[in-house]
Amino acid sequence: MTSTLSFAGNGENALDRLMNRKISYPEALSMKGIEATVRVTVRVNETGTLEVISIASDSPEMSKAVKKQVENLNFSAPTNLIGKEFNYSFKFQVQQ
Repeated sequence: MTSTLSFAGNGENALDRLMNRKISYPEALSMKGIEATVRVTVRVNETGTLEVISIASDSPEMSKAVKKQVENLNFSAPTNLIGKEFNYSFKFQVQQ
């Protein structure tokens, strides 16, 4: 999954929208019935891209899949976000 987004204004709201729109339940894990909450902390690095600082979940598979999704996001962050850290929580449940 790859996405590109340019920020306007302070960028934090756009980053939130990007993360909440592009991080999704990994299909292979959904098919296996794996459910988990993943907490991820990201930092906007010097190049304006996201760096995963920490990731935690009861499921190592889910952590790995979400980390890969975050690392595949492509965007140019405004300079005022460089060095800042942001926390996100994603809850993945099989819909019945």
